[in-house]
Amino acid sequence: MKCLFVAPALPHPPDSGGRVRTFELLRALAPAVEIHLRAVARSGADSARDAAAVAALSGVVKSVELFARSSPGPWRTLTTPCVERWFCSSGLREALGRELVPSKYDLVHLDEMFLARALPSQCSTPVVIHHHKLDLEYFADLPGPRGFRQAFDLMKLERLERFAARRSPHHVVTSQEDARRLSHRRPALAPAVVESGFDPLRFHPDTAENARRRADEILFLGSLDYGPNLDGLAWWIREVLPLVRNARPGLRLSVVGSRPGPAARALCDEARTSAPDSVRLEADVLDVVPHLRRAALLVIPLRIGGGTRLKLVEAAATGTPVVSTQVGAEGLAFRGEEHLGLADSAPDFAREVLDVLARPAAAAQRALRARQRALERYTWSALAPKLLSAWERAAAG
Repeated sequence: MKCLFVAPALPHPPDSGGRVRTFELLRALAPAVEIHLRAVARSGADSARDAAAVAALSGVVKSVELFARSSPGPWRTLTTPCVERWFCSSGLREALGRELVPSKYDLVHLDEMFLARALPSQCSTPVVIHHHKLDLEYFADLPGPRGFRQAFDLMKLERLERFAARRSPHHVVTSQEDARRLSHRRPALAPAVVESGFDPLRFHPDTAENARRRADEILFLGSLDYGPNLDGLAWWIREVLPLVRNARPGLRLSVVGSRPGPAARALCDEARTSAPDSVRLEADVLDVVPHLRRAALLVIPLRIGGGTRLKLVEAAATGTPVVSTQVGAEGLAFRGEEHLGLADSAPDFAREVLDVLARPAAAAQRALRARQRALERYTWSALAPKLLSAWERAAAG
């Protein structure tokens, strides 16, 4: 099979959930499929990273080509949603026209729904549309002002989803919950589900004889320019952390993530006001595994979003205890009490955290059960065949 894989950005370095997911699926499928990657270039200072990314990806896929962003123009600005305009590239559209009319491929994979209108209208190649999350739910749930502009953008996003559903019946989502939501809105679709996973060679418990978790270190992990993570961090710091500190005044919080902007830094400063040395912000770390291995627990205080959480699977793989909201654990086969702590109110979340800190041996046993579940279901080698099956069904017509 020969696949044209179209992405909104190069999935390297794998420093966010979306990039990790795409990179690992590409790496797992490349031995079985001839994959040609086309992507939109980063803008501004980030553009310097693309040359190294192209070199790294050239060892994974058959070919890589990158296309500059371009202005959408007045008509597209009026008629397309923000997320589609962010990744507008006339160069990519022109290249897809050359490659797909006539077609050189058995299949086109669009790695986000908002790329659907980049395809030429004459393209007859089967198309698979991958939703890392459902954009309608994501943008509707984001905190912030609500007004005509936001409502107008959601209307345009709904029209884009309707277009994508007409463009192809072959859609892939990351959870059964997202599959139900999408098929409820678009009854003609029966989305395939490919959850998020982990690399067992990298994510595993520390086997060193003297390995110890830090008894009072709590870890928050995630991309710090991502709206749901910032919302969750704000809720954790303002609503939950004071309750935990009342019982455990000596605890330390490590906030680890990529691209922290002023909002993330301000939240960390806010958390330091009553305990100046208790919060550490570590930006753009090369490897999250040491942080997962040394923390007493990982908190996932997400209240917004869809898809599945790489951080939860990776924590389970390293045997790290987890306390999460229901949203943070959505789409994965981890159950409260058996595999992790689950809570949605601030007092309940604080109680779950304090229980992990007070009973580390019981928390460790629960974490090991979560690791076993992750090994059974969520290695990339187990998940990639699900995507390959979706590709084969689409290519077969």
